[in-house]
Amino acid sequence: MPTIMPYSLAKLYSDLKSKLNEEIIAIDLNAKFHKLQFKNYYEKLNQIKQTTHTNQQYLLLLEEFINHTRTIYPSISKNVRNNFKPLQFNNILNQITKEKPDIVGISLTYNSQIFYTKPLIEELNKLNIKVILGGSADYSKIMKDTLTLPNSTSLIEYLIKNGAKPKEQNNQNTTDFSQFNNQDYFSKETIHPLRTSISCPYKQCTFCTHHLNQQYKQLNKAP
Repeated sequence: MPTIMPYSLAKLYSDLKSKLNEEIIAIDLNAKFHKLQFKNYYEKLNQIKQTTHTNQQYLLLLEEFINHTRTIYPSISKNVRNNFKPLQFNNILNQITKEKPDIVGISLTYNSQIFYTKPLIEELNKLNIKVILGGSADYSKIMKDTLTLPNSTSLIEYLIKNGAKPKEQNNQNTTDFSQFNNQDYFSKETIHPLRTSISCPYKQCTFCTHHLNQQYKQLNKAP
C-alpha cells in the first residue's frame, strides 16, 4: 500500500547523490501506479484532507481502498503471464522514459512486483536503455540478460567504472525523501519511515525476503 514514502528507495537515491556528480532521479512507480489506477479514491482522500473529517473516516476509506486494490492485483500477473501489458503500463513506462535516462535501476522489494517489471525491462531494452536490477525480491525469473547488483555500493562502483563522475567530497547525506510527491501517497499526512535496525533477530517468517540472511544489528539511536 502506498501510504508512506519508501525508505529503501530514498536511501538508494541519497547514496548515489552523495557520491556521484551526475543527475539522479528517483521515482516511486508503485505510488504512481496506484494514483493513476485508483484516481477516484485519491479524490475522496483529498476531500477528507480539505475538511474536518475525523481519522475514523479516513480509516474507513483506507480499508475500502485496500479491499478494492486487492481485487485488481491478480489481473496484473495474469496479464503478464498471457503476454498482455499490465494496467497503466504505458503511463508507468512514460514516467521513466520522459526523464531520458542513460541507466535505469529498478529495486524490487516484493516478489509480486516481478510481473510488472518484466515487460518494463523488455520495453526499456528495446529503447537501448541499460537496466540494473536490485532489491530483496526473488527476480531470478526475469534476470536473464539483465545486470543485477546487491546494494548501492556495488551500483556506485559500477557506474563510476562505466563513466559516471565521482564527487570529490562524498560525505553521506541524511536519507532524502524530496524526490517523492506527497500527493502520491494514500495518507492524511506525510509519513517518513525510519530504520532502526538491520536484518531480523528471528529470520523465521516463511515468506520474508527482507533480512537477506544478514546479521541482526540495531542502529544508533538519535540523540
